[in-house]
Amino acid sequence: MADDYRRQGLELERRIFELDIKCSSLRAEKQDDDYLQNASAILDKLKGFYRQGGESSNLSKLLQDYTQVILDITFYEENKLVDQEFPEDCSPFKIQQLLQDLTEPEVLVARLAPAQEVQSVLGLELLECLYWRRGALLYMYCHTLHQRKQWIKKNKETFLKCIQEGVRYLMRMLQVRNSVKLNDGVVLHDSATASILSEGIFSDTHLLTMMYIGEMCFWAVKYEDCSADTTDRKEDRLQFRDIGTQILNKYVLACEGPLQGQGWNTENAKEILIMTEKIQQLESLVIRSLQRFKRRYFPHVVNNDDFTKVEEPGKEEPREGFLEILPMGLQFLIMSFLSPVDICHLGATSRYWRAMVRDPLLWRYFLLRDMPYWSSIDHLTMPQLDLLDVPLISEDENLEDREEGDLKEREWKLDYMSEYLKGCPSCRQQWVPTRPAYGVVTSFLQYLVPSSEPRYAMFGPGMEQLDVSLVTRLMHSPDVLPVSGTPQRQINGVGSGISYIFNNQHKFNILTLYSTNRAERERARVQQQSTSSKLFTFEGTDESGLPVYSPAPQVQQVCQVVDGFIYVANAESAGGDEKEEVAQIRAVLNCEGDHKAKPLLVLCCISREQPETHSTRTPCVYMAKRLRLPQLSLPWMVQDTVAESLSGLLDGVSWLLGCSGVRMGASH
Repeated sequence: MADDYRRQGLELERRIFELDIKCSSLRAEKQDDDYLQNASAILDKLKGFYRQGGESSNLSKLLQDYTQVILDITFYEENKLVDQEFPEDCSPFKIQQLLQDLTEPEVLVARLAPAQEVQSVLGLELLECLYWRRGALLYMYCHTLHQRKQWIKKNKETFLKCIQEGVRYLMRMLQVRNSVKLNDGVVLHDSATASILSEGIFSDTHLLTMMYIGEMCFWAVKYEDCSADTTDRKEDRLQFRDIGTQILNKYVLACEGPLQGQGWNTENAKEILIMTEKIQQLESLVIRSLQRFKRRYFPHVVNNDDFTKVEEPGKEEPREGFLEILPMGLQFLIMSFLSPVDICHLGATSRYWRAMVRDPLLWRYFLLRDMPYWSSIDHLTMPQLDLLDVPLISEDENLEDREEGDLKEREWKLDYMSEYLKGCPSCRQQWVPTRPAYGVVTSFLQYLVPSSEPRYAMFGPGMEQLDVSLVTRLMHSPDVLPVSGTPQRQINGVGSGISYIFNNQHKFNILTLYSTNRAERERARVQQQSTSSKLFTFEGTDESGLPVYSPAPQVQQVCQVVDGFIYVANAESAGGDEKEEVAQIRAVLNCEGDHKAKPLLVLCCISREQPETHSTRTPCVYMAKRLRLPQLSLPWMVQDTVAESLSGLLDGVSWLLGCSGVRMGASH
């Protein structure tokens, strides 16, 4: 026994002094870091213990202190990676090293105390923290990689492996403590607490873990493909979907039940659940529909897994291509990874594929899957979202109906293919109507006549509620939009605005309209409260219950002189008063005395794209629906924008200038 204690002491002592060297090196970078200071204090205590000749008779306490040091040091290193937004060149190695460091306490317990369980040595909280930190690290890394679409295309296997490891660590964190069984003699006077504990939710971290698992499972389902290990991958995909759905349902029930009103947002979780359910239903229906259509109209095309077919002597069957004889599930999977243009090209290769790629259910699937990721939408390309609310086609109502008498009526009502190609950013250019000849001549004559720089009024909650100020970034980003100066024209109570130069050619002016003064805006932002806007006066409600506002006098003056409007929407918040936003937009667009239809650019804005940002962006298509833009009879566009980088802003400005008659040519 004495030899065991001595061996344990020497092993742990060596590790402690190695950690001390590492901690000292890191403190040289940042002396005042709280976590490094705490780690250094614990290490000093442990070194003093060994220098005084102490023996590790209380091995559990020594390992707990050692584990806390590991947690503190790795937390500092992890924050460095997050601040650097996980550099592509060094992140994989550093993350692997961090995971090894966070696994080491468990390895030491198994080596130094093999007869004891890890949780009895380290305690529940420390063991949970070790799993949580590894899973959360991989979640943040995957969240960053999720923004790097090109990287994922080249490194999909690595991305999926990180997701799988992250989900496993987080699931183990949830399994450290057993759920409290209410029939085990446990008496809880608070029924809400009883409900939460019975689901295994013991802290805010447990809830956040559930949200992380749900998101990572959703990413895995989205990016998995049919690579060499198809069988294993398919099993993982089904497991990811089941785990994600189960965990997110539990999360939503807890947040909207016992924890209602505690600040937990379930919009993202519910959106994932709804989308996953719809896509899952559509996948099976599309495959079944294609199979029935194939059996009826292409009976000679036999799947390669059908070994019962016997060729008749002397009868020559039509020859089919390799893809056509694949199982229908694989054919659908192949189509799901093709771009819209590639699918149309596939349809041009044969009569068989022409029929298959026109399946309306297939394009309904693409709409549901891809619409949330479209970066912009406008009045010409907005899909009819009510088509997606049509009940799913039944098993008896499939592609065979295209051959029946109501063919034209059916395709006109459910033309998902046209809706997709019209709205998809990579396909929509062909849908933009060409200008008639007289319009081209008029545009050319307008170009010969010098015109004053267009002016636009900018307003909206996204200017005031986000952590990063879009207006401030705009004024200090000469590489994106250089400031050309301040015009002499003044509007009482508003000023002259600021002029910018687009594409080194075109000047335009932006007048910013804030709802109130800076102090009140900042206080409302910090406290996450709404402010009473001084831009509008409440006049009552209309017949539909929508509030009615009239613009303040200075706003009316602005509306009459500007050439268009820029509305900055807060895409990080699923809340807010939707009716109030709609009413205020209409009040500006329908300003009394201004009868000209002026374009509206909506910037669907978030603060930044960083892994610590857990709020989900409202897709631009759903933002257009939320603001009821399809009901407007004027040109409008919704553009995804990031305040910190101004990503997407130039696309919106280009559209707005084009609507104002500015001839958009190449830069000189």
